[in-house]
Amino acid sequence: TMSTLQRSIENRLSATSTVWENLHINMQFFKIFNELPSNFTVIVLQHSEDRSFLYGAVLEKPKANPGPKGKTNQQPQQKVQAKVVRCAVSSQKFLNLAAKMELFKQDMMQSLLKKENQQSSHRQRDLFEQIKGANKDPEMIKACSTEDDCEKETASAFHDIVNALEDYLNPVLHSLELTCIRQPSPVLSPAGSVRAKSRDKEEKPTTTSSASVDTGECIVLLADTFLMEFPLEALGVFKEDGISSISRDFSLQLLFNRLHREQTAEGEMKRDGRSSKGPRQKMEQKKNTKTASINRILPAGCIPVDTHNFKYIVDPYNEAQEPEAFSPSFKMNEIFAKYGQFTPHWEGIIGSSHIPSHAEWEKLTTDCSAFLFYGMERFLAHILSDKFLALNLKECQLMILLDLVRTSESFARQSKVDVQKRATSLTLERPVETALLLSATGIRSVMLNQWHTTLEKNAKRLDCLAENLLATGKTTGQSVHSLRRLQWNSNLLNDEGDNIKPDDGEEEILMREPVSKPPAWDPSVFSYVLYGLPNMVVM
Repeated sequence: TMSTLQRSIENRLSATSTVWENLHINMQFFKIFNELPSNFTVIVLQHSEDRSFLYGAVLEKPKANPGPKGKTNQQPQQKVQAKVVRCAVSSQKFLNLAAKMELFKQDMMQSLLKKENQQSSHRQRDLFEQIKGANKDPEMIKACSTEDDCEKETASAFHDIVNALEDYLNPVLHSLELTCIRQPSPVLSPAGSVRAKSRDKEEKPTTTSSASVDTGECIVLLADTFLMEFPLEALGVFKEDGISSISRDFSLQLLFNRLHREQTAEGEMKRDGRSSKGPRQKMEQKKNTKTASINRILPAGCIPVDTHNFKYIVDPYNEAQEPEAFSPSFKMNEIFAKYGQFTPHWEGIIGSSHIPSHAEWEKLTTDCSAFLFYGMERFLAHILSDKFLALNLKECQLMILLDLVRTSESFARQSKVDVQKRATSLTLERPVETALLLSATGIRSVMLNQWHTTLEKNAKRLDCLAENLLATGKTTGQSVHSLRRLQWNSNLLNDEGDNIKPDDGEEEILMREPVSKPPAWDPSVFSYVLYGLPNMVVM
């Protein structure tokens, strides 16, 4: 019968397809939220099918009341608090707003390519003038001024989009009364809440100390794919000091599947195979490498990521034209030198050596705890996406993408490839679709850019992420949120500094060499986002 055939197909898919397993809706769906950490607040923003209504919901567990001496009173059964609202919206207004957002992304991509070409030309002129011993060309100063004006226009357009998005979402967000995110999160004891689940065959976070750790409030946005295209993190309601993390996800079921993952026999064999080599054999493979122990406390309810099993691919076509300080290969070697305690066993390919094959892509991404791509153009444009998406990437828990940079070389190469692709294939390589596809293959956390950026911005992002994830030991959510807050606060200080009159000596320097400062609403602040779990810690 059809029902028997359907069950047979579903059983087969469950056994063989990672995508099916991750997207399948569990029969115990309505009990899912009880399994989420207590510091997770889930905010749902979904349109109706015809986009005439916008639904909003906030799901949270009541926060534990602080007891004597900072201890928290444990509540045996925490009931989920939920509030759901619905507001009528204008579908045409949203379509107009979406068109503005798409135009902004296109303008950003084109302006950055134009700026890169101008800077390349300026570097060549500078070199020529240094040889000749000539003074700086006035046309170059004029060009710099034009670039500043272009950045201000882009920032103004971005500001207008965020304001329009605030107005559009305000009826729902106001009705939800998001007071929960303004309350400070309780300090949790790692030893007290170390277990994620009591089943034998599931991953359980472990700790090395019973000291108290402030996990912070984690906001998880379950927005529809239309809203995912917008900078939701720029909304005023998410700039409260009580928030330590803002992440995105596509469904409550997918979020649950990321958190609670049963280890398969194949996965256990892989892990045993790696561990059977032993530290002595690994040290023989890298004789000149010294591995220092990492004494780190795993916060309550967090999931560890093995720092000794990171893999990477950096600038696979060696297309960087920026000065050495912002070159991906230079920056990567700088990270190796600075964080040697964490990186001695990292493996990967840098484009200056050779172009990685698909087999190398597959090997590096399937056999790692975390994967870093740091290069040009779109991440999925570098690989055979149909074969790549059929892989089981459960072993890769964290994927860090520093892509969407365009140079004249990468643009020329990628344009020839894109002409031969179907429109649907190009759509799958966009940021939101990339995050969804990578999540469906089993990756727990995905960090990526929402629109095009520069090598300089990506270099600074890598510096900040390495400091937060490796040196400081922050969670994935805290690391991305700290990056955003650091850039935002820096831009605000620059903006306020413009209103301060400099001293006579400083004024003379400013007149002689004008310094470009990013505007307070610099779009790059909100470009980098996190999909998936915000509670992963590199150990």
